Amino acid sequence: MADATMKIDLTGFQTKHLELPNGNIEISLGHKAINANDAARLVAPVYKYLNDMKKNHIAPVISRFDANVGAAETAEEAAKLEKQVNALLTSAIDGLKKEATKRLTAAWETKKKENKALLKFKVKIGAKVTWGVVKIGRSIAKLVATKGTKADEYVKIFKACVAIAKELKKALKSETSARADLVAALSGMEAATTNNIVGSSHVKTVKTAVALYVQKLTGVRQKANKLADNLTKLLDLQDGGATVSTKQAKKVQDLLDRIIEYNLIEATGRDFAKSALEAAKSVDSRVDLPTIISWLKKARDFAKTVKSGVDAVRSALDTFG
Repeated sequence: MADATMKIDLTGFQTKHLELPNGNIEISLGHKAINANDAARLVAPVYKYLNDMKKNHIAPVISRFDANVGAAETAEEAAKLEKQVNALLTSAIDGLKKEATKRLTAAWETKKKENKALLKFKVKIGAKVTWGVVKIGRSIAKLVATKGTKADEYVKIFKACVAIAKELKKALKSETSARADLVAALSGMEAATTNNIVGSSHVKTVKTAVALYVQKLTGVRQKANKLADNLTKLLDLQDGGATVSTKQAKKVQDLLDRIIEYNLIEATGRDFAKSALEAAKSVDSRVDLPTIISWLKKARDFAKTVKSGVDAVRSALDTFG
């Protein structure tokens, strides 16, 4: 009996996240009345059909699911995709087996019509499939599990950030109030200095306001640093694969940027306090009026810069939680 057998590897694909089983489809056609070359010519078109189906249908399915599994955020989602790709490929490969048998049979029927002597013979037609189960690769299974853990950790830290943000808002409100009191004290001292009726009470009021302002400024820095540390943790978790919406990620980055900028603002706030104290000392030691006025102007300029920075942080906080 002349026999032609051809085999197609159904799993010869490069995948990153799926582990493919050993799989192939083997087709054969044999008959003692025909030679091997004739049998091969009958099988060849079916082989080409199966090979085309492998490239144009099986390969895209595997490629698509490989990418989808790689993007899965939870173990449940990955397992669902694993089940879907197995069901789809099993059905597709079973369909190929049936179609191969159908096409081989049709080829033999055509051959018999061309050679009436073959009508009394039966042909041996085979379409055999070897197939296993597609599995999620160990590396992606571990990564998905890690993503889930990181997502839980992200939510926990984000909630902590919201709580710290509320504390920072209160601290900023205190800083704003203390800054306004210091500016008012400077204005009172300036008016008294201009009219040459400066009393020790004006100087004392400024010095007291400076001490309180520095205290409030320190409180803001402590809360801001604490929040910045936690925001940095959120960014690290994002880089590590935690599930985060684009909008949420932007809020985290924007607020962190404002806090980083605030480090410079806080330094300016201390310059404001220093200038205010120098102005008070100038008045107390009876320094000439132009020098006192220059210290007061410098203090006010610093105060304006601080206000701008604080307003930026407050705006970012308002949209964060």
